[in-house]
Amino acid sequence: MRGSLQHSMKQKVNTKTSLWIYYVFSVFCLALTLFFVSHFASNTVRGHVVEYVRKDLIEKAMILGESIQQSIRYRGAEAVQECQHLNANLRQVRLLLLSSDGRLLCDSMKDDDKGAADAEGTQNDEGIDFARRTEVREALLGIVSSKTIFDDSSGPSFIAVAAPLRDGTEVQYVLRLSMPLTVIEQELSSTILRMRIAGLICAVTLLAVATYLFRQISPPLDEIRLGAERFARGEFDERLPDYRIREIAALASAMNRMGAQLRHLEEVRSDFVANVSHELKTPITSIKGFVETLQDGAMDKRGDLERFLSIISRQSERMTSIIDDLLTLSRLESARMPELLSISEHRIKDIVLAVFDTCAPIAQEKNISLQVDCPVESTFEVDRSLMEQAVLNLVENAVKYSGAETEVTVKVESGTDTVRINVHDHGPGISDQHLSRLFERFYRVDKARSRTIGGTGLGLAIVKHVVGVHKGSVSVKSTVGTGTSFTIEVPRLARV
Repeated sequence: MRGSLQHSMKQKVNTKTSLWIYYVFSVFCLALTLFFVSHFASNTVRGHVVEYVRKDLIEKAMILGESIQQSIRYRGAEAVQECQHLNANLRQVRLLLLSSDGRLLCDSMKDDDKGAADAEGTQNDEGIDFARRTEVREALLGIVSSKTIFDDSSGPSFIAVAAPLRDGTEVQYVLRLSMPLTVIEQELSSTILRMRIAGLICAVTLLAVATYLFRQISPPLDEIRLGAERFARGEFDERLPDYRIREIAALASAMNRMGAQLRHLEEVRSDFVANVSHELKTPITSIKGFVETLQDGAMDKRGDLERFLSIISRQSERMTSIIDDLLTLSRLESARMPELLSISEHRIKDIVLAVFDTCAPIAQEKNISLQVDCPVESTFEVDRSLMEQAVLNLVENAVKYSGAETEVTVKVESGTDTVRINVHDHGPGISDQHLSRLFERFYRVDKARSRTIGGTGLGLAIVKHVVGVHKGSVSVKSTVGTGTSFTIEVPRLARV
């Protein structure tokens, strides 16, 4: 079973990926994307240019055809002569004039040496049947046609357009213009080269930016990881620095706060262990000492025996009280709220009077008057057992620390949303330096006196936790020599 668990954990570790992998993968995707974008852009530009040339050739064919027809119609010129006359105005374009029966009447590459060749042959080529070309056949039917032709020979491909020249409704001639795609490629090559250089510059720039960002992110994350490992080892003194990237800085700040809290919790834990050990050690030592004394012969003296057994009983009760309070705190801190609380509606005065019944014997010994100021019908929704214990702890403290023949008052103020329970005594009061720590476990203002009157040092901590699970708060005000007031404030209706 253990080996299987270790193997499973090893597999999980092996599936983790370094940030470098994501960096390299991102760079690869970026390069691949730029390559395809550049290729797509080049093809798109080439396609747009080819389409532009095709439309330009069609427009030229229409204009030249209209010019030839006008010359024939109004000046009586011959079509062949007019076609030859137009050759001088054409550059990089081959002009053909064909008769309605498909005979070649005029060819600019044969009639005028321009030092150019296209995919259809040279000036001496006599073997091409232009009448069988698709665009020519469509023009003979009266349709202006264009065609991108891919030659299987070593020559380049070309664009050709053919326009019909009509005599009335009859097609008399076909005017055909063609241009090799090599001309277009020559014009596009410099543009595409510049586009690719720009794409390369963009890729290098993005790579540099990605590398810079990676170097800004990876080292801080490593430092934060090492910081977390230090926290795990219990080393809380070293703080993480403030980073320039806001999100990483926020993470480091949160880690520093967590480290401070962990250090505080460690100190609290250490203090708690020391306090528990000290609080339990005192009665245990006392019990052990008196037991040894009895074993050494004190049992034979009736008076010493009763006195020692009485002391042992009180110390045992003190240990029981400390353990009970610790268990109560543990239950309040660790149990889930639905399991912990038993919420129902109760009259506030009933809880206060029940507390007074418990505290009455101690109050009567010191001739202390217990007073309650509470509307009879005021109610709130609480766990009665817990809330009664919280009020009892406050009233017991008030009675224990108050002088003889004084008064302890419990005043209740019930509002629409909240209930306030104030416990006021006329004891010695507490100085301001102690107020902020009163609700800590085992914290005592006067340690010697607290132990003498039987306090465990956990009563106010229990009060704070009880009020907390009821979504309320507890506060204290005190004046040295005058008295102390503790105030519990909780929602009138349960919010747990």
